[in-house]
Amino acid sequence: MNELTDAEPVPNVANGDVYTEVIGQGWLIRVTRAADIFMGLEQEIDTWNQAHEAYAPARVPRVGNPCLELYQSPELSSVPWDQWEVIFNDGIHNLRSALDGMCWQLAHLEGAAPTRPKRVYFPMTDHQDDWKGVARDLNSVPPSILERLRTCQPWARSDSQTPDPLEVVREADNDAKHRAGGFRLGSVPFLQYALRPSKPLPPQLAGTEDWPITPWLRLSLTPEPPQGFGEMTPIFVMPVVIFGGLMRPMPDAARWLHDEVCRIIRFVADGEWPKKSASNPQSVEWAEVPLGCTVGRTCPETNLLST
Repeated sequence: MNELTDAEPVPNVANGDVYTEVIGQGWLIRVTRAADIFMGLEQEIDTWNQAHEAYAPARVPRVGNPCLELYQSPELSSVPWDQWEVIFNDGIHNLRSALDGMCWQLAHLEGAAPTRPKRVYFPMTDHQDDWKGVARDLNSVPPSILERLRTCQPWARSDSQTPDPLEVVREADNDAKHRAGGFRLGSVPFLQYALRPSKPLPPQLAGTEDWPITPWLRLSLTPEPPQGFGEMTPIFVMPVVIFGGLMRPMPDAARWLHDEVCRIIRFVADGEWPKKSASNPQSVEWAEVPLGCTVGRTCPETNLLST
């Protein structure tokens, strides 16, 4: 994740259009810190799953569509959700702080001083009508750099993305501070048939059609399992980031956010968008939350599966 800090610096030029001396300043430690935090979180998720080897109750309806219905695993109640959320938000906050720190430095280049220093931070706007006020607050930023900051806005980017990385950083950071609500975390099960065998259903579930536990996810499998089939399915509990009706596994979302913030910093510094990092072939992209998917963190209190 450290391609920004590992890259060779580009010398500053006299005409003021390239300001790559901003790369390598003290605030850049925040970018590296975010990478370390995200990598540590990914390791914690793997370690928890290796230690718990979770199983989810699963069945195929006797009538109708022969899809595999997974129900929330009893192990969800022991997932350290709050710890993972705090760690993820810490990484996001470091990315936001890095952007704000860069903007503060740009507003003070060559002895310049903004007229409203308390309003100097990296702009993240929803509409072009908001830009006039931003430009007034950042009046000491060189015009060419200010234009690059404008070009980074979700409504101005030529390579727009859904979701936009600045929107995710802003909403995640705001949610961590104020519980704003546009951003949330959940979980989905990744099947682990190739790594562990399934187990029989407990008698409390095998003998009834009415399962008093929370549905989790419906999957279509090839070949289709027989109708009436039921088992305890081996799973990897994957925390996911949910934003704007889309979701992505937390480790993949973290890598994407870090890479995109690095690209934004490079663009603001030298005026050229860097190429995107090569995608990890195992990376899962942003996707719509599937119909019927309950991406909650935990299941209701029940002793149904305790014996």
